[in-house]
Order: sequence, then structure tokens, then C-alpha cells
Amino acid sequence: MPDSSAETARKTILVVDDEAEVRALVRDVLELHDYTVIDTGDPIEARRIAESQPVHLLLTDVVMPIMNGLELAKRVEAISPSTKILLMSGYETAAVKGSGRVLIPKPFKANDLVNAIRQLLDSRSAFRRPGAPPAPKPGFGPLAIALGALLLLAGPAAAAPAAPAFTVTLLDGSGHFDSRAHLGKHTLVVRFQASWCKVCNEEAAAFERIYKKYRPRGVEMVSVQVQDTEADARHFLAANKASYPAGLDPRLKVANRFGFRGTPYTVIINKRGEMVARIHGRTDEARLARILDPLVKRGPAPKVPAPKAPPRAK
Repeated sequence: MPDSSAETARKTILVVDDEAEVRALVRDVLELHDYTVIDTGDPIEARRIAESQPVHLLLTDVVMPIMNGLELAKRVEAISPSTKILLMSGYETAAVKGSGRVLIPKPFKANDLVNAIRQLLDSRSAFRRPGAPPAPKPGFGPLAIALGALLLLAGPAAAAPAAPAFTVTLLDGSGHFDSRAHLGKHTLVVRFQASWCKVCNEEAAAFERIYKKYRPRGVEMVSVQVQDTEADARHFLAANKASYPAGLDPRLKVANRFGFRGTPYTVIINKRGEMVARIHGRTDEARLARILDPLVKRGPAPKVPAPKAPPRAK
């Protein structure tokens, strides 16, 4: 089960990998377990991040341009000796074996990653090795790293928490939005945003596109306008031409039940009522698509009418 304690929520993990898709998927998994995640594809930037703020654990790929993961680990430890190190790679080189550092081999499942991180954070030594994850299935060698990353969110052992039921009064006066009415019928995107939130305004057009693209495929979206007045919320929605349903949550009664920590905050709930993704802060259409696509089924291909037989010659 995902960690929900305040202690876990304070843990910051720095993810470094030169593949943006891997970083995004790892971020989704770790945020679901209430970790604070910072990610970058640049080891030099990662070192600067470690200098500027506390980092509890560095999760880094081994093979990267500019600087490899082992060298980055040494530099981060020189800055912050208490930072735990977890390497990830499809290749366990002699240098990695000789380093004594913990390595999680790619591809890996979400629960293996979370367990390895939890054990390292709970240990007193940065070199304590967690229990070995299950061996990859045949055919999942180093060349299947990208496919392995896609399994992060699909691993059956990564239990997702149940979403709390909620109801909001819709700003368009059409009634109420009750999340329970969508259980078993729709995938649900809950967007916590506000008129005064700069990022919310910047991403508003993208969320409208997501709504229009995925609604025909069984996805419903609702905006929960937090700490907003009714007038400001209405103006925000009209200015951004939002067509999805929206309600007010001025005192964060709904938001706090979802673990709200600030705007924007996006929660994706599958048809079983489980929160499969919780995204704090910025996101984009590509990231949302990677989460939504596996949850929805494409409609049947339209039937092509049979060609008419040519008229018979008289």
C-alpha cells in the first residue's frame, strides 16, 4: 500500500535519467506513494540541485552522457553524505559490482522500485542492499528498458489507493457532480486548480484538449476550483473556454481528502475507483496520455459500408 505518513511525504527523491519517458513514469509511481520528486536528465544540474536543497535519496541511471551514475553518486555524497544512493541500469558492469552500491536492474516493476527505496531510506547505511527483486521474465533483457519502464504503472502488485467519494455543486447551475455516479463507468480526471494559479492558467488549454480527446473514450473530467470565489472561478473557466464540469471548494474540504499540497494537482481515478496517478504541480498532455491510454479502450472501428453492386447492363 502507498505510504501516507507525514514522514514519508517529507522524503525528497532526486531522479536522474537521460530518458525523459523513464523519468516521467518513475515520477508518477513515486508521487503515488507520496514522495516529493525532482527529476532531471542532466547530471550537472542534479549536482546543483543536491547543493541547493536536502535530497534524501538519489535514484540515478548508470549509463548517461556527460557523467555516469557512479561519478554522480560520488559527487552528491561529497555534498550530502546522508543522501542514500540507488542505481538503475540494464547492465551491471564490473564497476557497479565493485562499488558495493545498490542496483535495481531495468526493467523493473513499480513495487520492486518502491520496496528498494523504502528499505534504503529506512536503513542507516547507504550501502545496505535490499532483497533482490524477482528475475526479469525471458525476453526482457537490456534492450527492453523502454518496455520495462512502461510496466512501472502496469505492475499488478502495485496496489493503488481507493479514491474518496466527493460531491461538488456545479458552477454552471446544472446540479451536482457526484464521483460515485462514475464508478465502474468512467475513468475520472480530477483537476484541482484556481483562478489565481499561474500554472493552472498556462495549462488550461491543454486540459481542455485532453477533455475533448478522451471524453468519447470513456474519460470524464471535473475541475475543483480551490480557494476561489464563484466570480473568479467563473471568469477563469470562461476565459480559458473550459467545457468540462467545474465546482467550488473554497475551504479545501474535498482537496484535503485527496492529499492536496498546492495547485495545480491532478488525480486520475480508474473505473474501479482507484487513484492510479496523483500529479503535484506541472504536467503536460504527453504525460497524461501515457497514464490515460492504458485505462481506456478504443471504440470499435467504424463500419465501412459495402460497395454497391454496379448496375446491370440492360
